[in-house]
This record gives sequence, structure tokens and C-alpha cells, in this order.
Amino acid sequence: MLIDFPYIFFYLIMLLLSYEYHLSHKKKIINIAIVLTFVFCGLRAPVVGADTWNYVRYLTGERAFYNSDERELESLFLLYRHVICTITSYRVMVMLINTFLTLLPVCLLFLKFSRNVPLSCLMFFYLDCELTYWVGLRQVLGLSIILLVYYYILTRMNDKGILYKILYLSIATFVSYFIHTICLLYGIICILSLLIPCIHRNLYIVLIIISFVFGIIYHSYVQIDIFQLYLNQQFTVWDRLSDYFDRDEQLLMKWPLIRFSLVGIVSYMFIGKKWLNHPISKMFLVSIMLYNVLFTLPLIHRLAYPLFILGAILFTHAGEFKTNNILHKKQIANNIVVVLLLYLTYTHVMENVDYSTKSSSRMHPYYFIFQDYSDHPSINRF
Repeated sequence: MLIDFPYIFFYLIMLLLSYEYHLSHKKKIINIAIVLTFVFCGLRAPVVGADTWNYVRYLTGERAFYNSDERELESLFLLYRHVICTITSYRVMVMLINTFLTLLPVCLLFLKFSRNVPLSCLMFFYLDCELTYWVGLRQVLGLSIILLVYYYILTRMNDKGILYKILYLSIATFVSYFIHTICLLYGIICILSLLIPCIHRNLYIVLIIISFVFGIIYHSYVQIDIFQLYLNQQFTVWDRLSDYFDRDEQLLMKWPLIRFSLVGIVSYMFIGKKWLNHPISKMFLVSIMLYNVLFTLPLIHRLAYPLFILGAILFTHAGEFKTNNILHKKQIANNIVVVLLLYLTYTHVMENVDYSTKSSSRMHPYYFIFQDYSDHPSINRF
């Protein structure tokens, strides 16, 4: 039986740090959690995660092309590659630089807005954010620019007018577009989170449930027929999407769909009124609904997963609401949060037991960069 112990140990350590911080609120626990997360992401072998093996060798100059896709790369990413090649040719340095630049805005958001930073670091993995951060380098590099500006705006919500904030995000989106074109959608979602009016607690929950049900129906009765229609017409882009389906059937599993919706529902049920009207709450809602409706599309996975970092923040605030019977409500909230957290831990541990080495995500087995990773599926299978 194959067991990926590094993932399991990491989850359990972060769970213990989250509990310890909940009891003591010591800042050193935050520092430990951030360092462990950075090390786990930045010092993984360059074969862990689909496309990692491609972009690391591309950035070190070991190969002259990014992948088999013949489309021209965005201009700012080409400039980024030139700078990296000038600085270093060592894989470990490339991994560390990429990790620092992409996780910096995530770290800033966690430190500023999370109630329990170690728990947010853990939820970063439980909400599958690391999948895109480990796989889609161009995408998260561009997103990092937008998130840095978004962080700046959120820390100064009372400064200047909405037009200035939209202008700042528009400029960031324009720049990031030349790293990865999908960043245009990220910019739009960020702007929408600032423009969406106040939403009632119940409406958040209803919208998640409706999008969940619609997504299941859409997948079951409509989407497959639509894909078949395009496949019969021999459209190249649909051939590529079909290949995604063929290579990784786990994309069609509905458990992630339920998982993200549950985290959203529990969060919106028990967060305080301050957070109900916060842009972070609205942005997380948009990302959940987007994922629920189009969850079978791998491209939507790449779009939605990074935005779930906002859910990693919001989840830590469950239980902050104020009611007349506040003690009783807090006990209920805390019990539900603990049960959900333990269940997430169980499911993620089980995902690393008897795992498949044929998965196109190539997340298994986990190796550190100083280990011999020559037998990894990224090298000998894909």
C-alpha cells in the first residue's frame, strides 16, 4: 500500500499548531506555521505537481520551451524567465523564488485578516489551493500582482472612493494579463467583490445551495451532450478538454464540490456581521458559485482554487457572530467547525493512502528537493 507520509505529517502538524494557537495566541506559532508552509511548498522536488517539472527546467535554461503547447507565451512571463535565468540556474533557487513571489500576498492576507493563521495555512491545502499554486506558475504569478493590490485596497477600505480602487485593480489586471491571460477574470472578480451590495446571511447560503444543485443537474443532463457536440465537430480546444477528462477521472468526483460548499455554508452561518459585508466574503461566494456550476471543467478548477484562499481566511472567523443567546450559539458553531475540520483532515489523510501514480496532477509521491526523485511519475510516466 502506497502512503504519502509527508502530506499526512504536514496536515497533522498544522492541525496541532492551529489548536495550540487557538489556546495561546502566541505569535511564534504563527511564524512556525508560515515557515513550515513555505518550506513544504518551496522545497518540494520540482517533479511534484503537474507542469512543475516543465517550468522549472524552462526557467533554469535547461530547456528552451515551456511545454508542448505551441501558443506563444505572454511577454511579461518571457521577461520573468530572462531575469530568473540571469540570476540562477539552480532548481532549488528557482523553486524558492517562485514560492516566495506567489505566496507573499497570501501570507500578507493571512496575517492581516485571519483569526487563526495556522488554521488558514492548513485550509490552504484542505481547499486545494496548493494545486494551482504548484501547477499554474504563470497564473499565480499574475494573480499575485492582483492580490497585492487587493490587499492594499482592503487595508485602506475607508480611503478614497470606489473609482480609485477600481482603477488600481484595473491597472494590476492589465499588467498581470501579460503574465497569464486568465488574470483578466481574476481582476473582474476582485472588482465585483467591491461592487456587490450587502448580502443577507441566508442569501449567501441559498446561493451556494442553488449553484450546487444547478451544477449537478448541468453536469448530469447538459454538459456531456454539449461536449460531445463539439467533439463531433473536431474542435481542437474541446479535444484538449476531453483529454483532461480521459486522463484524470477524479475531476468528475463530487466530493470536492460538497467540501467547498460545506466550508462556505458553515462560514457564512457563523461569521460576524462585519464579515458578512466584507469583500472577502463576496469574493469567496463568487468563487464557490463559479466552481459549483462548472466543476467538471479543469480550467475552472485552475480559476477557482486560488481564490479559495479567501475561504481559508473566512473559515477562521466562524463563531464571531453576536446573538442574544451568544454562549449557546458559539458552542454550536465551535462544535460544527471542529467536526468539519476533523472530517476534512480524515478525507485528506485518506487521499494520501493507496494513492494513484497515474493521476495527471502528479502530486504523489511527495519528495523534498534534496531527495532522489528520478523515479517520480513526472519523469518516468508523463
